[in-house]
Amino acid sequence: MLVIRAPYPDAGATSRNKTMGDIPGLIGYHTVLDPALYTIDSNNKLSQWRAKQGNTVLNQASASRQMTYSPSVASIGDKPAFLFASGNRMDFADPSVFPQNTTGHTVVLLYRGTVQKQNVLLLSWGSGAGPWRLTGYGNTGTNTWAALPQGDHSSTNSALNTTSIMVHTLGTGSAPVSTHYLNGGAGQTKAFGSATSNGATAAAIGYTSFYDVLDAEGVILEGFAVFAGELSTANRQDAEGIIAWEHGQQGLLTGGPYMTSRPTVTAANDNIAFLRRSVQRKIYLPSRLAA
Repeated sequence: MLVIRAPYPDAGATSRNKTMGDIPGLIGYHTVLDPALYTIDSNNKLSQWRAKQGNTVLNQASASRQMTYSPSVASIGDKPAFLFASGNRMDFADPSVFPQNTTGHTVVLLYRGTVQKQNVLLLSWGSGAGPWRLTGYGNTGTNTWAALPQGDHSSTNSALNTTSIMVHTLGTGSAPVSTHYLNGGAGQTKAFGSATSNGATAAAIGYTSFYDVLDAEGVILEGFAVFAGELSTANRQDAEGIIAWEHGQQGLLTGGPYMTSRPTVTAANDNIAFLRRSVQRKIYLPSRLAA
């Protein structure tokens, strides 16, 4: 008997859609698309929003502070979203996720604003001018956004009443640099001095009592992700592409590699282990030939 060993054919590799969890440093990714991740009452008021990926949880027990869920919002293409009214906010359940005056984070947002007033959408800490705010303000009366922390309104970056993908990175150090990217475009930067403490301990999205004017009123929020550290260009573009394509808003992208196709990742096929195995093929020959 002659035994021939031959490998299985190359099982190759597979491609799948990239997720926020594939990007290093993810703290939490929240999306309106999965109803299993949030708790709403009979009036569509939101009391808890859990992360799709990551470990962050947002809570709001007070009915007057709760956002409203809408299954179809005409201004964003009849897609579901959470709507902010005046005074609405959600608090991170774990204060250690974003300690007071935290620097070195990246926020990715898919949102639309509709009210001309000073809006703070994401990650603020209580009142006072000291805390870092990782998104920015809609300038009163100008119908524009300024994605700068600490109340600096010197830069306007996008029309307020436009659905947008915004990435805001805040660096580290005593004078961290704030960088704002809109819809996959080039970044705009500004350096800031050190923050000061005002006693607040936990971060929140939505309303803050900073001078009693910063609110998320009129904001339509489809999803957001928060990362520890500053994302590389490739990782930032991945995040922009992921949040855009998952929510059917890829048409917003004006730059980057994912305007026409979504981010993917190539992974070894589960059957690749077969390459390490062999097939035994037994061939029986006449005894005189085998000898």
